Amino acid sequence: MPTPTPSPLCSICKDILQTEPDKSRDPASIKHHQTFQSFHDALRQGCFICTTTWDTVKSRSRSRNLLDEKAWNPMFYSLYIIAKQDNRIQLTITYWHFPQSGLNCNFAIVPDSAKEFERNHPLPSIASDTASSSSLDLACRWFSSCQNDHKSCDQLVKRQKWSPTRLIDIGISPSLTWKLCIPAEASIPPDKYMTLSYRWDASPSLTLTTSNFAAFCNGQLISNLPQTFRDMITVARRFSIRYMWIDCLCILQDSAIDWAKESSTMRDVYANSVLNITASASSSPHGGLFRTRDSAFPIGIIEKSTFQPGETETKTENYWNIIDFTYWDRHATNTPLQRRGWVFQERLLAPRALHFTPTQIFWECFGRQSCEQFPLGIPLHEPLRNFSLLFDAERNLKKTKNRDVEMDFEVMHTWVDLVDDYNACDLTFSSDKLVAISGLARLYADMTSDVYLAGLWKSRLKELLYWQVDSDEELPSALENEGGVYRAPSWSWAHRDFRTDYRYIIDTDVYLLDVVEAEMQLETDDSTGKVSGGFLVVEGLVFPGAFLAEGERVGGESGEWWYEEDMSNKESPTPKQKPKDGKYKRSHVSRKIRVQKQELESMADGDQEVSMTMDSWEEGKGEGEKVLCLALKAFRLGISTTLPEEQGFGVAGLVLREVGGGEEEEGEKGYVRIGLWDIYGNETIVNFGILVDKETGNVIVDPRMKRRRVRII
Repeated sequence: MPTPTPSPLCSICKDILQTEPDKSRDPASIKHHQTFQSFHDALRQGCFICTTTWDTVKSRSRSRNLLDEKAWNPMFYSLYIIAKQDNRIQLTITYWHFPQSGLNCNFAIVPDSAKEFERNHPLPSIASDTASSSSLDLACRWFSSCQNDHKSCDQLVKRQKWSPTRLIDIGISPSLTWKLCIPAEASIPPDKYMTLSYRWDASPSLTLTTSNFAAFCNGQLISNLPQTFRDMITVARRFSIRYMWIDCLCILQDSAIDWAKESSTMRDVYANSVLNITASASSSPHGGLFRTRDSAFPIGIIEKSTFQPGETETKTENYWNIIDFTYWDRHATNTPLQRRGWVFQERLLAPRALHFTPTQIFWECFGRQSCEQFPLGIPLHEPLRNFSLLFDAERNLKKTKNRDVEMDFEVMHTWVDLVDDYNACDLTFSSDKLVAISGLARLYADMTSDVYLAGLWKSRLKELLYWQVDSDEELPSALENEGGVYRAPSWSWAHRDFRTDYRYIIDTDVYLLDVVEAEMQLETDDSTGKVSGGFLVVEGLVFPGAFLAEGERVGGESGEWWYEEDMSNKESPTPKQKPKDGKYKRSHVSRKIRVQKQELESMADGDQEVSMTMDSWEEGKGEGEKVLCLALKAFRLGISTTLPEEQGFGVAGLVLREVGGGEEEEGEKGYVRIGLWDIYGNETIVNFGILVDKETGNVIVDPRMKRRRVRII
């Protein structure tokens, strides 16, 4: 069995370890690699810091030409103490992929004596194959320890002794066959079962259908299963588990009725399993679970350094560990499987998960996140699966017995964080947008008793209306609904195909509208599944406006347009420049809307202008096109924005466009959301009838302002 070998460092990164930690936190304070050739040589040498940084940059950037000498940009780093009590230092490497923004890769440099590393010493030897006895024995120890010691890992179970409609019975080793089992019809109901997360084939060859149902119940050869399924049987037998659940073999794939019924049970299917196996290294069922790896498997770097961030001035060489904050993502998340939308909730709903990645096996439960390199816990890792606030909400709900309570603000934030992560995943069929997260939605509904509305929650509807397009994403097409199939109302993030950004919801925000009515039309009995329609009626301040021509501004100034740089071209766009054809593509585009003085009903001294961020760059093309600006909330500057706090407040809201037809009652107009608008500063918001009380400093609405009801579909 090979001995762990520390990864190498290039000369520049070795010099960093002999540098006194700087008090500056500026990510561009010290030069790193300044030439393409220097950095390229470091990558070829396998420098741990440089290769990890580059992997992070590539995973976060959409440009395909990053390692092109013409497109390459100099790099910088900052080094500073983040925890004096245990001499912890942060190293940030920054690559300026755009002229005005950079991508950071953060590392922690921690003394060898720190508890996160000390408990894993001596670092284990790692076998050359994840199918080895030592690897699977370690996984079994994680599993046994969790079952015996982690009570919190069973909190997701809603109903004891629950079983899926169908399971796969693999028999007892050395049985060579498997068969489909119907737990409700079994004389002895199955006890424990495992689940599997994997990537489907584009054209799967083995699925359960009405025509082969009987044959599957009678038994089939294990040797005819795809490699990933066979490997799962190997793991299940090692864990003494006889039953498995795999979607393509347990759901009728030629029955829309069965698919709808079974997909609504995903919350229970995964929560009641004893373990979820993830085929993270494979892009199809034929790729298998297990992988061989280099005998010199790189461990967390341990290097000597003269760092002395403590009080003493005596410089002595000590051993320091270097680990990147993206360690888990780099090994376990940035894989073909984890980018699949359906797998997102599977990972979170299962009480335990065993990830078979390209480099090693990872363990994940509520009590521990480990891997073969760090079997007693991965240092500095912040787990995604943290439902402690949700469990607290459930306990509080049981105490009060009041089913009409408002969702806790922090619990709501855990939901929006999950939505943002989920929207970064891929779906083969965009029509599955709500269904593929319905299990998580069911979990939140069970534990909070809140009402689910196509991705949003009724008790926090005002807050959750404020989603926006991730500013690092290309704007999507307006034609999201494939084949004209309805997916969600326009006010739901599920209506669009893009990454969302919910980070600007602050508990000091003041909401300026009231929700009068909200209703969904469901396709099935599942309130968290597909919807066929829905509307929202709100009452608040509404300002009719019209799009200005491209580049036009109220007052005659030219408008600002921002473009993302195409890294294949060295030129850099600047504000107020339009791109040369083929060299730049539009990313986060802002349009300007004129609101006429007579529409304001306030003391405005002239026409006003608001900025709009579009949900789709196909919207708002027509000069003079009429829209409504619905005021959603006021927010304190300096908290929600980078603008100075002394400027007071800003106001943000939804931009709506009138649509014809639909199910509106006679004489009632319907509107769809097409983006967000905002204005900044007390001197500006007063023109829209929103005042700041001089005594209290709180936001109030000018009593002369009229409120209108608007129906959004």
